Amino acid sequence: MHRHCTCSPEASPACAAALDAVSDGVFVVARSPSQVIHTNATAQRLVERGIVRHGHGHLEIDGFVLDPRSYARGSSFAVATPHGVRVTVHARSSAEGECLDVVRVHEPRSAARERAARATLLFGLSPREAEVAESLLLRMTPKEIAHRHGVTLATVRTQLRALLAKTAADRLTSLLMCLAEL
Repeated sequence: MHRHCTCSPEASPACAAALDAVSDGVFVVARSPSQVIHTNATAQRLVERGIVRHGHGHLEIDGFVLDPRSYARGSSFAVATPHGVRVTVHARSSAEGECLDVVRVHEPRSAARERAARATLLFGLSPREAEVAESLLLRMTPKEIAHRHGVTLATVRTQLRALLAKTAADRLTSLLMCLAEL
């Protein structure tokens, strides 16, 4: 995969940084020949984990084959794989007439991990608090979180109180909204 940015050379680091701030994987694909010309950091991690593969003129995302010959230029669509990975495609033409597809891949676990890491930096979360934040983003209940991490429900409630205090959220729904916006 390439990490080539099509911005001007002086804007290239800013372009890459802006795309890296997106918690979804972003792939910019030239249609002819089908080749990935840019990815963000999240997309790189999805490739490293084997969730996304590129080859033979198409992207394969969690078993879903995305073949540019199967959809029209100028179209946009979204699909979800059986494992809950959401894929959004915007097929556009560049100013130079080149056909480019912007493919956004939302893998819930990766997105939750990215957001929990951002919350750790912003709010100074402990490693355990970050794990609880990630689990909340995966829509787990406190009881499920306790079971997953092998701790008591009382421990999870203590960690939730710490998260609420550090994020200045007044209730669990506010905390979830705060975390989801990162």
